[in-house]
Amino acid sequence: MMNDKRHRPRARANEQLPLERLNALSDGILSIVMTLLVLGIDIPTDHPFSEQGILAFLLKLKPSLTAYVVSFVVVGVFWIQHTALFQFFHHINRHLAWLNILFLFPITMIPFVAKLKGAYRYEPLVVMLFAGALTLCGLFLLVIWLYAVAHPELLVGRLNARVRRSMTFRILVNPLICLFAMGMAFVDVDIATYIFLAIPLFYFSHHKVDAYLREVDQSPKG
Repeated sequence: MMNDKRHRPRARANEQLPLERLNALSDGILSIVMTLLVLGIDIPTDHPFSEQGILAFLLKLKPSLTAYVVSFVVVGVFWIQHTALFQFFHHINRHLAWLNILFLFPITMIPFVAKLKGAYRYEPLVVMLFAGALTLCGLFLLVIWLYAVAHPELLVGRLNARVRRSMTFRILVNPLICLFAMGMAFVDVDIATYIFLAIPLFYFSHHKVDAYLREVDQSPKG
C-alpha cells in the first residue's frame, strides 16, 4: 500500500483556535496567582497580644503586607491589560497561544518573589528580582501586541495609528517603571517598593481602545 502521508492535511500554526479557551486559561491562572499572594504573609509566632497589642502585631507584618498589596494591585493591572489587549482578537493561532503561555510564566512567579520581598525587606537584589518578573510580564505582553499588529487577520477590525500608539505606550509603562524601581532600590528599598504602585495610574482608562472597539461593533458586517 502506498504511503499517503503527502495527502494528509498538516496542522498549521496559523489555523484558527478558539479565543475563549485562551482567555479561560489566563483568567484561571491570574485568579489563582492573586489568591496565592495572601499566603506569602508570614504570621509572627512570638507576639504576646496581651502585652503588645494588635497595632504592634500589624507593624511586624508591614513588609509582608506591603509586598502583598503591591503584588495584588500589579497582577490586577496585568489582568486588565490582558483583557483589553485580547478584545482586539477575533481568534488566535498556535503562535499566539505560545506567546500567551510565555506571558503567564512570569505571572506565576510573582507569589514567590512577593514572599521574598516580604522576608528580605532591605535587600535591593530582591526588589530587582520582583521588578524583573514584572518586566518580563510587560515585555511578553508587548510581544503579543506587536504580533497582533503584524497579523491583522486575527483581529476584529483594522487598527488605526492612535490605537496602536496608545496600547504600545500603556504596555511599555510597566517595564519603564520597573527599571526606575530597580535603580531606586540602591537608594531606598522602601521607596523603590512603593514606586510599583504607580503602574495602575496608567490603566484606569482605555478610552481610545474602547472607542475603537465600539466603532468595530457598530460597523456593518459582511
